[in-house]
Amino acid sequence: MASQNSSVRDVKDAARDVHEDARNLKDDATRVASSAGDAIRSGVDAVKERLHGGADSARHVAEAARSAADDVYEKATEYAHDAYDTACERGGDAMESLESTIRANPLATLAVAAGVGVLIGLWMRRR
Repeated sequence: MASQNSSVRDVKDAARDVHEDARNLKDDATRVASSAGDAIRSGVDAVKERLHGGADSARHVAEAARSAADDVYEKATEYAHDAYDTACERGGDAMESLESTIRANPLATLAVAAGVGVLIGLWMRRR
């Protein structure tokens, strides 16, 4: 009987040891899962932060490009207006010069006009 009591006691001790080992294993698994979850959350947060930073950088680049394009547009518009004004002034000056030449030399102007008319007539006749 003593050996039976000893065997029962050994089985109970072994069962307690297994139960305690199982509890320790469960606690270790919980700590590992918690650490893994923390690491994953940290990684996700880092990725979100980088993406947010990248979006901010892209936004700043787009704003700078838009500002530069606006500046180029304004300068091109100003240049076009200046070129138009200059062309109008030169055209007006050329017209005044032509008028003064015609008034100063009316017979020469008439001869040139007649010659141009004859040339255009000959050219049209050949076609």
